[in-house]
Amino acid sequence: YKDYDENVYLYLAKSDLKLEKYVSALGHINYAIQKLGAGPRLKELYLYRGIIELKLKNTESGCKSIGYFKDDIKNYAKIERKEALKKMKYESFDEKSSIYNAYKKYCL
Repeated sequence: YKDYDENVYLYLAKSDLKLEKYVSALGHINYAIQKLGAGPRLKELYLYRGIIELKLKNTESGCKSIGYFKDDIKNYAKIERKEALKKMKYESFDEKSSIYNAYKKYCL
């Protein structure tokens, strides 16, 4: 049931993120991170936590979470790394920019 919990709470966090319910989204993503504990999916959860934190104007912790995702990409297998980079470059942070562009704007 561990994977089920993680997926449900990630889905809830993404839904709340789209609805701009950032505090609720943060609660869901933090719960998913706590339930998962470790593993390859943890990096994706940190990516979404970083996005939510940036939306809440918590720049330092948002950048730290996205940085954790970004820095760990180097350890992925080639195909996983390509998918992870695609997620950062093509998923939108807002109507004007990608997650990667938001990371560059707020974190670099």
